[in-house]
Amino acid sequence: MKVRCIQTIPTAEQRVWLGASYPMTDDCVELGSELHIGHEYGVYGMAIIEGRTLIIIDLGDLQWAYEPLLLFEIINPSVSQYWQVHADDDGDMKIAPAAFFEHPYLLDDASEDDPDAIKVFREVQTQMRAEFNS
Repeated sequence: MKVRCIQTIPTAEQRVWLGASYPMTDDCVELGSELHIGHEYGVYGMAIIEGRTLIIIDLGDLQWAYEPLLLFEIINPSVSQYWQVHADDDGDMKIAPAAFFEHPYLLDDASEDDPDAIKVFREVQTQMRAEFNS
């Protein structure tokens, strides 16, 4: 799956709709600054939390972001062959590579320079990027 950024931060109305599933502080501006209108991003996975869809996008080498889907248009709707679907007890749904479920803190651990997590993430990254670019 691949998306194109159409806006970098949610509008005031969209922030109200997003509610607790998206930060409502000035940190949104910092998060949004990682995005560039018109730029295309590969999608590592997505979560539907209380009816709101968040996606995990590839920002570069060991960089990713969780962003609301409403900031993007889908330009390649093909789902990854590596994705699995999991539902939480509260009814939320997550779709991501198996490694994200086998290592629930994979992204956190990789961002904290855990060598094992980085190795696993790089394997996932290689597989996913091959799909993003095909």
